[in-house]
Formats: sequence, C-alpha cells, structure tokens
Amino acid sequence: MSRFNPRPMLASRRFVSVLGILVSFYIAICAFFWATQVSIILAPLAEIPTNPKRMGMDYKEATIPLRDDRNNLIGHLDAYWVPVEDPEAPVFLYLHGQDATIGKNLEHTERFHQWGWNVLVIDYRGFGESFKDEQPSETKVYEDASAALKYLKVDRGFAPNRIFIYGHSLGGAVAIELASKPENSDVAGLVVESTFTSILEMSTQRYFGLLAAIPVRLLLTEKFDSVRKINFVKLPILFIHGDNDAKVPRDMTEDLFSAAQEPKQKCIISGAGHENCGSIGKVQYHDALVEFVSSSQKKSKK
Repeated sequence: MSRFNPRPMLASRRFVSVLGILVSFYIAICAFFWATQVSIILAPLAEIPTNPKRMGMDYKEATIPLRDDRNNLIGHLDAYWVPVEDPEAPVFLYLHGQDATIGKNLEHTERFHQWGWNVLVIDYRGFGESFKDEQPSETKVYEDASAALKYLKVDRGFAPNRIFIYGHSLGGAVAIELASKPENSDVAGLVVESTFTSILEMSTQRYFGLLAAIPVRLLLTEKFDSVRKINFVKLPILFIHGDNDAKVPRDMTEDLFSAAQEPKQKCIISGAGHENCGSIGKVQYHDALVEFVSSSQKKSKK
C-alpha cells in the first residue's frame, strides 16, 4: 500500500506563497514609483535663502498673474524682476530647475545682470512662495512659464525680439517646451544649460539596476520629453553643458543638439559640472552667451 507524500504539495504551496510575496512587492515598488515621481523629478523647494539686493542688484518683487482656461485669475506666481538701465537691453526669462527657487542659484542672474541684461526669474507653483500648498506638475510648470512670457510681452511691454528664454537643468526642459510653441517663435532665442533629453532616459541611465524590471514608460506621468520637442523649436538655440556633469550626462546635450534645427550653437565647458559652467569656464561661457545674444538679436530684427 503506497503512502501519501505531502512534500510536493508543501513545496508547491511555498512556491505560490513566495511568488505572491514577490508579486506584491513588485506592485508596491511600481505604486511607490508612480506616487512619488513628482517629488523626485520636480523636487519642489520652499527655501528662498537670499535675494538680488543682498548680492548687490537692484530688483523688484514681481507677481505674475496666472489664469485658468476661462481666463479667470486664479492667483499669482512669485518672481524677481532684476532690471538694467539700458532701455534697449535684452530680457532673459530665467526658468530654474528642480530643488531651486528664485532665491537659489542667483549667481546665474547676477552674471546676466552684470553683462547688461534684464532678468525675470520665476517660481513655479509649489516652489517658494508661489501657491505654497499646491503640488507642481509637468503641465503646471509649462503653464507657469507661458504666463511669465506673456507677462513680459503684455504687462511689461517688451518686444518679443528682445526676449530670450533661458532654462537650467529641468528648467531647460521647460524652456524647450515654451520655445517649441508656434506662438512663441517671435522671441529672440533659446538658451539651455545642463539639461537632459527626457525623464525616461534619465531614469534608465541613473537607476537602471533598480528600475529595469519596472515599466517606467507606462508609469511616468512627468515625461519632459525634450528630445521629441526640440525639432519644433524655430529659434536660434545655444546649448551649454559641462563635460564633467555627474547629474546630467553631456551626451544628452549632444543628442539634443543633433536633433535641433539650425541655427544652433554648442558650448561645452571642460571640467565643469552641473551647476558651475559659468564659474569654471568664465571667459568661454561669457563669450558664447554674449556672441549668441548679439547675433540672435541681429537676426530677429531683420
């Protein structure tokens, strides 16, 4: 008489149990990635550590009206307006990156101001004092940048051919989106510094070992797909990147440059990282920007 052997059944139950735990863990990782991507990608910051006056620049606190689809005023974005005395000076719309505010990384604003350019630097919703309790998103930062450009054109009355859109890091993706819109093809030029091709490519490059098994493409709500949009930009473009950037690979600027239409220029700063192109390559950085601004304004006035 044969005896019943429970071992195969027990082994099968253990396998099902372990498989269930792994599946639950996988689902939990996917859910965590989906739920936290805004805070990871945009990294909104509340801190405003300094202001232009403390760095020797005259400025005014500006409030940029933000309206909904029905043109109803829903509030204001916080901004610094840093003017120069020259009535014909160019105007830079400064779009900062993640983990920043209008009072952080003001060294960029200081350089532009010292070179004789007006600067408007804004905080998106959820950054600094702009809608403090609201969570930012890709859609919202695009809307906020558009409102800032409209503010320069309409409220301050600047001719579009005097306005340059500048974006650093994540702000570069915002700047590319703004410049790719047909209604903004009348501005003088676009400058992007230390920016990336897309969040999908950033995710797979930086976290490939962790995210390889996660369907990132399906879970991403904040895509910032600049490499897809850059070909729609009809403006002169200057790409700036440090060849020692540990946060955003230089190759991403090379890919954006290849995909962009003419006229385009590229400035690679030897030895510079993500934040310090302007200080490591001071002369090269200055000369590239000044020449770009001068040549772009000449073309826009023809």
